[in-house]
Amino acid sequence: MQKLCDISPVRMSIVQLPFFASADEGEVAEIVSGLKAMDLEVHFIVMVGGANPMDPADEDAVVSQLVKSLKAAIHHGIRHVSSTSIEEWMSSEKGCEGEAFAAAVAQNVKVHTRVYQEAGIDGSCVENWHIEFLRPGEFKTFTNADRGWSFVKAANQALGKKFFKLLVDAAHCGDSGLSIAENVDLITRMGAAGELGIFHASAKTTRGCLSTDDGWIGALLTAAAKTGELRQVFVEVFDHTDDA
Repeated sequence: MQKLCDISPVRMSIVQLPFFASADEGEVAEIVSGLKAMDLEVHFIVMVGGANPMDPADEDAVVSQLVKSLKAAIHHGIRHVSSTSIEEWMSSEKGCEGEAFAAAVAQNVKVHTRVYQEAGIDGSCVENWHIEFLRPGEFKTFTNADRGWSFVKAANQALGKKFFKLLVDAAHCGDSGLSIAENVDLITRMGAAGELGIFHASAKTTRGCLSTDDGWIGALLTAAAKTGELRQVFVEVFDHTDDA
């Protein structure tokens, strides 16, 4: 990480750290303190595994993982948490539409507001929780910005404040099936609503490989900046050793 800070032409001020509820507390503390020593603000990317947030039968399992993770974020003074905790990753189940989609949103609102209360987030250092949708294939239901925003709007309405934000990843937007113009429109409206969150600058399909992205990052990042609500941008680059 220090090498990246040294060679970057732009001063790096934030770094994202994947966090699992089962993570070793000592190792997490060592990593967080080391990153803070580099004058980097640490963000947690909270990971949920082995449970479906959209399924009422899995509610307690999902809440348990998220509560532990959010309590850890509070312990380490983390201001911004992000997660893909609205759907199980790479599930074999079919996507939800119509009434089933509305039920998935409602169940997610129940899960995440429970976590807000049970983890003691109110009045803590955690300022916002950024929710990320994923491309079709990784997700089946929350596969574009519009669908992800549906949850964010509902959750904020339930809480009575704009605590949840939608994390916009240029790669997932590019693979979502919506056009650049449609994504720009959504970003503009999310900004006006105070629900636009972190931006991930990564190339579509390649999951962040250094390659052309046909203008997606530039167009969407510009749209986000124009809202006046853009606060954090991460450049995601993945080191691949396989053909995929």
